[in-house]
Amino acid sequence: MRDRHFHVSLHTLRSLALVVLCSLMSLGIARVGRAAPSNLLLNPGAELGTGNDAGSTVTDWVVGGTSNPGRDNGAFDGFTPPEGSYSFYGGTGAQGSLSQLIDLTANGISASATDAGNTTVQFSFEERSLDQGGPNDRAEVIATFENASMAPLTGGYDSTPLGYTAGWTLVTSPVLTLPVGTRYIDYEMNFIRNNGSDLDSFIDANSTVVNSNGGAAAPSTVPLPSAAWMGLLGLAGLAAIRQLCPKRVAKA
Repeated sequence: MRDRHFHVSLHTLRSLALVVLCSLMSLGIARVGRAAPSNLLLNPGAELGTGNDAGSTVTDWVVGGTSNPGRDNGAFDGFTPPEGSYSFYGGTGAQGSLSQLIDLTANGISASATDAGNTTVQFSFEERSLDQGGPNDRAEVIATFENASMAPLTGGYDSTPLGYTAGWTLVTSPVLTLPVGTRYIDYEMNFIRNNGSDLDSFIDANSTVVNSNGGAAAPSTVPLPSAAWMGLLGLAGLAAIRQLCPKRVAKA
């Protein structure tokens, strides 16, 4: 009689362990499917390019203005880049820009989700300028939302000209909803001289993160568990239960 009751209890424990295992695997698969969105900008920190300071080039960015902006490894004004080995710098002249056109469709952003008002974007970057006793040179980021014909739409983002002299400063935009019809984002770094001949303003760690599920678009650095690891955890639990439960003894 006791043996039958124990058999029922062991069967119940094994069934419970199986349910837990399936739940853990489902959770792992679901979380992997919701991986955090990534930065859509290419070469966001000037790591790809040639040269340093005057005459340098940066891959994936279109140069505008007269100051010929490029990249700097910290030698120009002694500012060590906050990430990697290089940052973007303003060059020499009154004004310069570096721009990049982001094709949302090519990056897997659904046009239907955007047109339903379910797609958000968030921008961030780091800025620093040389303290020249005022007025100091400045830098800004401007992002323009464009339709399929690359015509500008309402909204967008403008950091306004910044000139942080105490150190590298992270600038983060609000979470913005892309307007209906958005198919491109034109991201531009703009460098503005206010003093001297050189343009002593710098930008690094540019980020444009688009989220088709709405809500905050900031990328996550926390790794998500895989279904395999969650499954192994469930199997370990089942093995532990089997070790705790004594084996049935056959009747003579």
